[in-house]
Amino acid sequence: MSPYTIRHVVSLNAEELEIAVDLTVKAYDDMLVVRAMVGDDKNLVDPLFRSMIRAANLAGIIDLACDVSDSDKIVGMAVWFEPGKSLFADAEQRELGLNEFMDKLSPETRQWWEKTYGPKTSELLTTALGPTGALDSWWTPHIAVDEKYRRRGIGTMLLDEAHKRAVQSGTITALLTTTDSNESFYEEVGFITKGRMSVDSPQGPIAYRVMSRSSS
Repeated sequence: MSPYTIRHVVSLNAEELEIAVDLTVKAYDDMLVVRAMVGDDKNLVDPLFRSMIRAANLAGIIDLACDVSDSDKIVGMAVWFEPGKSLFADAEQRELGLNEFMDKLSPETRQWWEKTYGPKTSELLTTALGPTGALDSWWTPHIAVDEKYRRRGIGTMLLDEAHKRAVQSGTITALLTTTDSNESFYEEVGFITKGRMSVDSPQGPIAYRVMSRSSS
């Protein structure tokens, strides 16, 4: 029996929110794509992920991986948006931190978001999954596992939990990733790379991959 369990959270409480943000920041802090998104301003990594998690807490689904042998300590988390919903799709979501985050970006970084990151990733998603493919899927903006608990099957458990929902609704799970190691991991779980694009940034080219997992 696994010492870990997945707990679906209808709404994160204040303590759970802080744990989820801290866990995610530590998991993604040094990634090239995050450096580009914050313009190499480490003070903005927390506000970035906090805005994403708060938006998901409002309009998405959050799964927490817990260590049952350690008082249900939170050791991993995943953010999902069910078919028909997406991250920052409306003003109510954006008001939960995104607008404030964007206002703190340097002009160069904000321009990259608006002129490069947004249009290019949208183009890639359309090419890889079709015009509404991402919106029709169970989509995850990010999954994070505590560094001390990696390689114990927790990431797979989080992905499998969403896969069960996708099977029930007859759709797919899908995501964007930017590293070879993550792509290999997702392939092991059953994802297939549907499209690739190198996107320029001031920090260097980012190798985006769109991956999906069939419900069949």
